[in-house]
Amino acid sequence: MRRMKFGNRLSFALALLLVMAPAADASFSRTWRRYPRPDEILVRLKSAFPLAEQKKLDPNCVGLTPANRGRLGDNSPSDGLPQSEAPEIVFLGWLSKCTTPLVESEFTESAAKEKRSLRRLVSGLFAQSAEDGTGLQKPWASLEASDKQKLLKLVFERVAGPDALFTGRAGTSSADDVRADILRSLEEMLSAQTTAARPFPLTEPTKATVGDAAKLIAYLAVMRVDVFFAY
Repeated sequence: MRRMKFGNRLSFALALLLVMAPAADASFSRTWRRYPRPDEILVRLKSAFPLAEQKKLDPNCVGLTPANRGRLGDNSPSDGLPQSEAPEIVFLGWLSKCTTPLVESEFTESAAKEKRSLRRLVSGLFAQSAEDGTGLQKPWASLEASDKQKLLKLVFERVAGPDALFTGRAGTSSADDVRADILRSLEEMLSAQTTAARPFPLTEPTKATVGDAAKLIAYLAVMRVDVFFAY
């Protein structure tokens, strides 16, 4: 933390404000893997889903609040140190809650008009018209392995970034390894017997579509915090 000189006349309220304000080092602890500051975490999440309507989101998902500062790794007012060394379960709970509506917004019908919307990009893989959404209705189980990989790579790169940027953030894992992990998690979610195992309801519980799979891939890409947020 920066050392700051306080004048004798500096009020207690101002001093408290300066302590609580995000400092240059406010983040989860500096370990071998570096995580961004709380405000950067919010920017990173929003930039992955630029079409989301911010006004409709929970305030705790779009800005720093007393309720989310600690969860996002902000410094403790008492000692100036990060409140946790790395993202913990409370952070993952916050992230899951905030990621779900962001992903949903990318697959609304209105998003089909945006060239970079996930809905349009995914539908364009499996239909002549990217806007009509028919590509989203194709059964996931009917895809060839190569098409599944194609969809996985498209959504992952759209959300997490191209491999060239990602590789340096992934520690010892390669982009292909991380996508393989996501694919395994995806298949487990799609075959789960309870809806509690999935952040989104399936179009048909026994017949997952390309749209269902794409939403889950986007969600899982964000939940790999060691890749999505680390740099």
